[in-house]
Amino acid sequence: MKKIASVHTGTRARHNWPLPSFLFLVCLLILVACLAACSKDETSVTFPPKNEPPVPVWFTDVFGTSANNVYAAGNGGTILQYDGSAWTSVGPGGNTNFRDIGGAGTTVIAVGSAAVANVAWMSSGGGAFAVEDTGATGSLYGAWGTGTQLFLVGQGGAILNRASGNWSTMTSTVTEWLTGVHGLSATQLWATGDDG
Repeated sequence: MKKIASVHTGTRARHNWPLPSFLFLVCLLILVACLAACSKDETSVTFPPKNEPPVPVWFTDVFGTSANNVYAAGNGGTILQYDGSAWTSVGPGGNTNFRDIGGAGTTVIAVGSAAVANVAWMSSGGGAFAVEDTGATGSLYGAWGTGTQLFLVGQGGAILNRASGNWSTMTSTVTEWLTGVHGLSATQLWATGDDG
């Protein structure tokens, strides 16, 4: 076996850094600089505001008098009006979850669940929706109107009528909850509800 001897020329050996080692060293220096910057007082750091996702709206009913006058009612006090080209928010907002919307002429009324169960929201002539105290003793679930009269139905078989600006209780032969009302005229009405 042949022995190979190393030759020393008397000059100092040069180290050629390979490219991966050089990149590793640069990355390490950048990391140290970033850590040093992050270790400063965090109270001076500002973060962008957190964008909360919007609360989803569940629409429960739609009512319209024409293709240019349509209303959609839903949760979170949402009522939208369509004027033939765009939807506009006209509802009161808040915690009312509307169950039904109806109307007569230029009057629109919406009923639903809220802190006060016997209150409806009404708009006359395209104005803003405002609280309308109906005098009901329980929750209201259905709304319908014709001509100048409005009808509401609700808990315990309640049927209410608004004529000439005043609410009155109509005679009901049931005690089940009524959840919908519709008719052909002020004298031909049908109410639906629990137990058929």
